[in-house]
Amino acid sequence: MQPELVPAFFEAAARDVYNVFCPRTQRVGSFIISFQKCGRTWLELMLAHAFAHVYGMDASLISRQLPKMRARVGRGPVIFSTHDWSETTGETRDAISPYLMLAYPLRMRYWGRRVLMLIRDPRDTIVSSYYQVTRRAFRPLSFDTIDSYVLDPLYGFPRLIHFYKIWAFNRHFVLPFKLVRYEELLRDGYATLQSICDYVELPGLAPQTIKVIYDACRFDQIRAMEDAGLADLYKFSGAGASKARRGKIGGYRDELQPETIDHLNRWMLELPAPFTYPV
Repeated sequence: MQPELVPAFFEAAARDVYNVFCPRTQRVGSFIISFQKCGRTWLELMLAHAFAHVYGMDASLISRQLPKMRARVGRGPVIFSTHDWSETTGETRDAISPYLMLAYPLRMRYWGRRVLMLIRDPRDTIVSSYYQVTRRAFRPLSFDTIDSYVLDPLYGFPRLIHFYKIWAFNRHFVLPFKLVRYEELLRDGYATLQSICDYVELPGLAPQTIKVIYDACRFDQIRAMEDAGLADLYKFSGAGASKARRGKIGGYRDELQPETIDHLNRWMLELPAPFTYPV
């Protein structure tokens, strides 16, 4: 093990064991896990609207922080979302060490629990991540070019591959486990959102209600919420600093050099099932 990973291993192991037994973990009904910039904010907003419909909450109380929604109404499922140590910067605070995810392969705090994992084509994810860490961070990272970030062994594309290798192992200990692709939410949004609501124990929503929720959280609506400072969306200024930046499938082709894309496509072949994407 590399020397810089040794303290991170013991810190991560201690955190993992603590979270197995902490009361907060025991209360959670569903964990939503994603690598940074896979569309989790979008999904959180849709689930917040679903929560409001199920429990008759006023629209002014909607927050993408789902535990806050549950606390406000005093009932309903406890849904907790996390990047599971994959993030390297934070929007309102210093992020955790980037070595934690790399040093420790277990995720015992989720074993035997209900997990929904949201994934996105890693090539699109890493491009969106560049704008997150350089434009939307409390302490932004600095890279000469987007390609240098993407190819960086600690912060870039290898980090994504490692994250999914970790979860290819740990998903076997998670019961149940549901995988949702960002692309599915775009292409078949109503049916995909319906299945997610049922999975996280927000059932009984009529198809028309699902349609209303989905349409209320489309890209332009999220951008408007962000500009207005609503739904706990932190606003940052400058080009590329919006959380709802593009959301385009295959947009990485517009941003990266051809030789960088060739590198990514070779790395894509290392993705383990069920996290694979066509190259």
